[in-house]
Amino acid sequence: MLNIGALITSFFLMITGFFAGLPNTVVGKPTQTVTDSAKVLALYKDIAAKNTNTQFRERIAAGDLVDGRDDVFARVAKNWAKAGMFFINPRFFEVTRGLPGNPNALTTGDIRNAKAEYYNNGKTVVISFTLPEQVDRSDGGSNNQSVARAIGSISKEEFASLKVQVARLGFTMKSATITYKNASVMIRADVASGKIVKANIVYTALATAVRNETTMPFSQSFNYTFKLP
Repeated sequence: MLNIGALITSFFLMITGFFAGLPNTVVGKPTQTVTDSAKVLALYKDIAAKNTNTQFRERIAAGDLVDGRDDVFARVAKNWAKAGMFFINPRFFEVTRGLPGNPNALTTGDIRNAKAEYYNNGKTVVISFTLPEQVDRSDGGSNNQSVARAIGSISKEEFASLKVQVARLGFTMKSATITYKNASVMIRADVASGKIVKANIVYTALATAVRNETTMPFSQSFNYTFKLP
């Protein structure tokens, strides 16, 4: 949950990150571009290993609940149900160390559009890749775990939260899915030291529940951001 200490630390990261990144500012076109997925991934893992103590800002912003109703009682109930998410999943804002997910577990099959671009006469590298859509089910099934390995997953916490939110609205949950889409990773690093000076890692997750008592849709979206500075 948001707290003053985390807010102050985040502000400090923004200031120090800005000045630390100045020598590695990207200007003009890259002098070298690598698109071989295996080489890009190896470079990403190497940089991740060199930044286990680097601090980043992580945020999960929850969208409005959608349950097919818009009367006054429904709006009050939805706000009440949404509040439950803050207690069940406390990772709405925090300062964390190291890149998210499990970089060492990533495979070339997990990533798409991999690219490593070198700037400033090879002194700065920008690594970027996208991730395929991941769909997790409340029964434990999943079409893949690419986003979970690259960035992390909120599925376990959100399935628990959905049960509470559905119950607060007077229903019981039959099944649920969480779809992770538009997931991407971008880091900029100093080549000599491997120090990350900028990061932008994102996804949008859509949690959808099917209720036993009604066919009305029930869903909530989440925007995940992981940044430096």
